[in-house]
Amino acid sequence: LFRKDVRKELGVIGAVTNAYTENRPSDPRTQYLKNVWFANVPRAVASDTIVATEINLIDITGLDNKGVQQSLNNVAAKNKVVLLVFTGYSDSYFQVLNAELQKLWTKYHGAGFEIFQLGFDVEEMKWRIAADQQPWITVWNGNTDLHLRNYNVGQLPAVFVISNGGIAERATNLSSIESIVAKYL
Repeated sequence: LFRKDVRKELGVIGAVTNAYTENRPSDPRTQYLKNVWFANVPRAVASDTIVATEINLIDITGLDNKGVQQSLNNVAAKNKVVLLVFTGYSDSYFQVLNAELQKLWTKYHGAGFEIFQLGFDVEEMKWRIAADQQPWITVWNGNTDLHLRNYNVGQLPAVFVISNGGIAERATNLSSIESIVAKYL
């Protein structure tokens, strides 16, 4: 016997009902469990309802190296393709990565290509010195890992290609970035 007003017990009945439905659909107890479950399951109330809204892109905002407020959503809306780059300006790979980014920006910027680079340096001054040399959008992230979590970034650098206002692809190695960008232009 179970108490239908105890949510935990009702959850157990639901789990058992589900197991029988999946594994023993012709067993007579399956129909009995379904009847018990559906007769006692509480009807959804507003607090039990989850509403999900699909988003194409999680916005990143911040001041760039020139002090201008930048928004990834705005940049993505204005350009055909945006390369979202998570990086550490003081890390060892930075020079090689930015040399590749410079080639891409020079070659494709006139065709509607933009780079939105997010720096994860501990010291803002190191970011400012390095970012001052870049012609594309550079934003300092500060000491938060919110954007890393939002984009499921486990290590730097991480590169995403944005097309039509949403993430089109994640570039997994430096040598493939140009071919991926060219595909969406």
